[in-house]
Amino acid sequence: MGCGASSSAQTAPAPAAKPQNNMAPTAPPKMKLTYFDIRGRAEPIRLILEAGGVKYEFNGISQEEWKNLKPMAITGGLPILEINDKPLGESLAIGRFVARQHDMTGADSFDAACCDMIVEQVNEIFFVKLAPVAFMPDEEKLPALKKLVEEYMPAKFAILQKFADKNNNGCFVGNKITWADIYFFSIFDLMNAHLPTEACEMIKGKFIAPCPSFQRIIHTVKSNPGIAAYLKNRELPVTDA
Repeated sequence: MGCGASSSAQTAPAPAAKPQNNMAPTAPPKMKLTYFDIRGRAEPIRLILEAGGVKYEFNGISQEEWKNLKPMAITGGLPILEINDKPLGESLAIGRFVARQHDMTGADSFDAACCDMIVEQVNEIFFVKLAPVAFMPDEEKLPALKKLVEEYMPAKFAILQKFADKNNNGCFVGNKITWADIYFFSIFDLMNAHLPTEACEMIKGKFIAPCPSFQRIIHTVKSNPGIAAYLKNRELPVTDA
């Protein structure tokens, strides 16, 4: 090799270092549900949490404790769900949040909107119309309930039945349990607890017995492992009376 000539051999580049994953697994958020020490408006939320296998703390409070807490409540009412100490109010907003976090709103945004439609119908049937009747004097309950069954409920249940019959697979939306199914089930769970037996049988006989698709949805919810275990061991009273 002549003077001044250079070698054509080149040093191979060192292999790139593999990136290291030093991130610890993300811990699930800490959930705390605050409500009166009864079932009420928090019960559908509990069922969604149980269906999703979510670990949460239930903070049951008395009416007296609520007087002190109310001025600090985010929307002035109960239930409240705290997610890593961040409060969320309004029962439907809480239910929707938990359902979204745990894949119970269907396959896409349209399914999610359909779930919302159904939940709004269910919420109106029980919490807007039926629940106030439960607190009427005994002699007024049955006449008021019969009027609802004859004049109000047929149209509402017809809307719900369209969804149930169209899907016809034990779910209102998609092919697995959603919070819409759970809210529908909660009508009858709470109704059995709050209304006279005669009224419950009247409603079931008129709207559930003739509709196999409704019966399949109720079965879907009751057979969910988390919900089934919760219902079996549930201790919360119906009211604090």
